[in-house]
Amino acid sequence: MSDWCRPGRSRDLWLPGNGPAPTFGINALTPSPGGERLFVGRDDGAVVELGLTSGGLGQARVLTRHASIVNTVAATATHVASADYRGVVHVVPFDGGDPVSCSAREGGPINSVVWSPDGATFHTAGYDGVIRRWSAGGEQLAAWRAHHSPIKSLAWSRPTGLLVAGSSDGTLTAWRSEEHTSEL
Repeated sequence: MSDWCRPGRSRDLWLPGNGPAPTFGINALTPSPGGERLFVGRDDGAVVELGLTSGGLGQARVLTRHASIVNTVAATATHVASADYRGVVHVVPFDGGDPVSCSAREGGPINSVVWSPDGATFHTAGYDGVIRRWSAGGEQLAAWRAHHSPIKSLAWSRPTGLLVAGSSDGTLTAWRSEEHTSEL
């Protein structure tokens, strides 16, 4: 491993051999549940996977490309989900299966994506104040208005089973997601 990717040193996230290093920002980072991989969402629409070791960052590979800025990424042991500024979600399975793309339609930019504790479903939220529950296969299962302002972040409280949303108006709200059907 070269010295520039050891802990405490920076690393450019572009693939060598693809020409000059592009200029892009990194908007989202999330590790795999076991911590052996890091998933990165970039301004250029790429979602990149890197190996993680105690020695630093490993080889990078592009998993999927969005047509817009990637705002958020989340991983389970079997999938990574990413969402972009246009309201499009990509779900990439690690078993070699086909990636899935789904859209929040008129919802606008998606700011947060989070997997349920069991990894069977994921939730998205963004500028429209709506939380959407999706299957890992990309089918929208439910949607409900959670805030009247943009939702900036989602998180699960595993001990309580509550899904918590934080809004740009400074409020937090919590739900039991499985109790919701489409309520828009």
